[in-house]
Amino acid sequence: MENLTEEDLHGIVWGEHWDFEDITKERVEETSRWSMFCEKEVKEVKTGHFYNVSWQVGATENQECDLDARMVRVYPHQVTTTVYKTTPQTEE
Repeated sequence: MENLTEEDLHGIVWGEHWDFEDITKERVEETSRWSMFCEKEVKEVKTGHFYNVSWQVGATENQECDLDARMVRVYPHQVTTTVYKTTPQTEE
């Protein structure tokens, strides 16, 4: 993981690196006037390790900025979520 090049990081960000597969969809976590800060989780195929990948892109198609991609190892945790609906829950 430490010997990734800038080209490798670009491939991981855009889902085009053969050693990594996307686990979650890309999400915009924060915006500013000039940039959008995005992230997603990926899995390294060889090791099974998970990583959070974060990067920034220009806020408009004409806005240029460095990708500034970063990867941090993360671990999956199962979480239960309660949602509220307009119909009663059926008993099984």
